[in-house]
Amino acid sequence: GGDQTYGFLKIKVVSGRDVEGKGNNCEGRGSRDCKDTDPYVKVFVNGKYDWTDYKGDTDQPVWNKDMDFGTQPIGAEITVALWDDDDNDDDFMGR
Repeated sequence: GGDQTYGFLKIKVVSGRDVEGKGNNCEGRGSRDCKDTDPYVKVFVNGKYDWTDYKGDTDQPVWNKDMDFGTQPIGAEITVALWDDDDNDDDFMGR
């Protein structure tokens, strides 16, 4: 039959490298190129999600965030998205 196999899913978001804003963020301290960013990561799995803290004004963020998504089907789709924390609306930076 079509029995689904399940397992416990834990994800660790470690760090980002060379994270660059899109050039429309001039709110950082001392920004000359307006590409400063306050990056954070959202992870989505089957309607559940978790996120890291944002790291201020850095292009080399380190999060070391452990995420527990509980029991999930083997082969579940995982989406990892990078965001820039802003005072107004946060900016989507990529997947």
